[in-house]
Amino acid sequence: MKKLFTDASGRIRRTTWWKGFLVIVVASLVAAVVLSPVLLALGIVGRLLMFALSLVFLYGMLMLGSKRLHDRNKDAMPRLAFFYGPSVFSQLLQALGIGWQVMEVAGREVMVPGLFGGIVLWVSMGFGIWALIEQGFLSGDVGSNRFGEDPKAPLPSG
Repeated sequence: MKKLFTDASGRIRRTTWWKGFLVIVVASLVAAVVLSPVLLALGIVGRLLMFALSLVFLYGMLMLGSKRLHDRNKDAMPRLAFFYGPSVFSQLLQALGIGWQVMEVAGREVMVPGLFGGIVLWVSMGFGIWALIEQGFLSGDVGSNRFGEDPKAPLPSG
């Protein structure tokens, strides 16, 4: 399982991608729920620490995405830059407070996008939907390709 999030080589099936994706989503949500109240209280330093933590989760997504794109016989770059770059930009703007502001909602401080932050957020969501379709729903190549053996291929008997 560790290699799934640390190595970009080879190919993986959609089901493996979905399992890895869900692990990262759940882990990042738990981290956000536990850490965001503490880190938001630290102001910009806390927001930058949250951004740094998001880069750890991004690394795992890049490894998953690389293998999934390889299964579709596509080079991971520049697609992964298009898929995840706008989201990273949006999170960096949020961390720096550019186009975002802190508001109190139900007794908690939360970051809320202004017009510019909202536009960047919507663009990043569009690329995220494209990434989700390409990696999570479209099937891979049948048989071997330049990135390796078909992960769906039956194991040789014997």
